[in-house]
Amino acid sequence: MTVHHLKTEPGIFETMESGKKLFDYRKNDRDFKIGDCINIVAYYPETDSCGSSIDFEVTYILYGGKIWVAKGILYTST
Repeated sequence: MTVHHLKTEPGIFETMESGKKLFDYRKNDRDFKIGDCINIVAYYPETDSCGSSIDFEVTYILYGGKIWVAKGILYTST
């Protein structure tokens, strides 16, 4: 299992933390695998600082280049 540390904007972070957003899409540049841990951090670009963080386990991956997902992109479900 790999732990991936990722930043996201505070509004998106809040929807993930509340359980309303159960997926994420990203550039496929980290070799995500089912069972990996994604550590999401709220990032504030105006002050170049980070806030709270949460961990999710990757439970499903939809890879790009199929159906309607662009090549080089993937969706992860948590």
